[in-house]
Amino acid sequence: VQLCGICDVCLQKKEARSLKQTEDKYLDDIQSLLRGSPMPVEALLQHFPRADHEMILQLLRFCLDEKILILNKTQVLELRKK
Repeated sequence: VQLCGICDVCLQKKEARSLKQTEDKYLDDIQSLLRGSPMPVEALLQHFPRADHEMILQLLRFCLDEKILILNKTQVLELRKK
């Protein structure tokens, strides 16, 4: 089915696709930053636009829940060692 790109359904699908791409990019960025060195959440947030901080916090919660990231004893985020 071809999307018209005009109706509400098509616009919603386009927006959802765009949001997913942004989330995927931010997940890659988070992992790249933490590969360089562990850092506190506040320091990590400084690498992203303020308008997207809520999305970044949600992604961090997801990564912690999925054990992609860990919060160490000093409350610093790091990539989980495999």
